[in-house]
Amino acid sequence: MSKHEILFALLGHPGQLINSEKSEKGSLCAYKCTPLAKTLLNKTEVAAINQIVHTGCFFRRLCDYVYNFDDLSCADKYEAAFRFMLDEFIAGYEKKIACLERDLLVDDALGLGFISARIADDQEWIKTCHHIVSEEKCSKILEVMHRVYPSNANLVRMKEFIHGVFIDEVKNFVRYGLDLPTMPSFISQLTAHQIRFIGKCVNEYRLIYFDLKLSSLE
Repeated sequence: MSKHEILFALLGHPGQLINSEKSEKGSLCAYKCTPLAKTLLNKTEVAAINQIVHTGCFFRRLCDYVYNFDDLSCADKYEAAFRFMLDEFIAGYEKKIACLERDLLVDDALGLGFISARIADDQEWIKTCHHIVSEEKCSKILEVMHRVYPSNANLVRMKEFIHGVFIDEVKNFVRYGLDLPTMPSFISQLTAHQIRFIGKCVNEYRLIYFDLKLSSLE
């Protein structure tokens, strides 16, 4: 089997020797070696390839999720942040596969073990993000990411980025008295009450300030 066909499958484009298997309900299930491929490979090779290309199926689902959503202004700001980071991760993964193809062209002796090792880090974030998308937890992405304790660099960055969106939202509420949506469950009731109290005070002082300023101009 061509190693390049494996790389295409990792990008979500299976071919004649690697194809998608569907569940009984007809939904996309996984990428696996076709019956034809099994006649050309031994059982160990088939098992290794199936384990590798399964990532490509998850990756394709994430691409569909990111690129089939045109208007980010209609999305929850945390889901929009999730999509933004996914878009960046997808581009980095595609670049890595392109570099991997170059390495395979330079050294034909490199095999499945080399491919598997190079994408090991990506498999974790792809699997985790696919789980979030497939379980339709994107609308609760702030809560979900708060419960994730990742060791993967991309997942750490995503968690920090989404938490940063929440922190900015709290800052704006406190500073400008802007309306703040329902507090996430990981914020205690006491802290939530204090944040809302400060925000309301700021808003009231701002209104008083503008009233006094208008009165001075009359």
